[in-house]
Amino acid sequence: MLKYGGLSRYCGAMQALLATGMDISKALRLSAEASGSPLISDDAPEMVNSVVEGNPVSEYMKHRSDIYPLTLCNMVASGEEASRLSDMYGRSSVFYDMEMNYCVEALGAALEPLMLAGVSVVVGTIVVSIFLPMYSYIGKLSQ
Repeated sequence: MLKYGGLSRYCGAMQALLATGMDISKALRLSAEASGSPLISDDAPEMVNSVVEGNPVSEYMKHRSDIYPLTLCNMVASGEEASRLSDMYGRSSVFYDMEMNYCVEALGAALEPLMLAGVSVVVGTIVVSIFLPMYSYIGKLSQ
């Protein structure tokens, strides 16, 4: 979830910065900081150096597959080829936001039985703590 959230914020910031006309090296630095991901933030200077040397962003991302998924690399590559990099970052942001929401829903579905068991233990404890004194009191009345 953290990875998808960081990628979504990174792509969203890149889309906004590139759409305003900012140069790519500055946009890469700022969006890496906006992502909130330490992996992306630490990798930003190397990516900027690679882009300044003339390499495409997608080529650098493909070499760092531990940080940037192949889906993002392919979207950026197609955006570079079509000169629509801002749009592709925007689409990637929406995609990773949906992926993060799916992970949150899956985690909620996985934790639901555990939460139900916890609630049943609490309710059972309350019921036993109420009925045990009543049972002993009723037993004393019948004598």
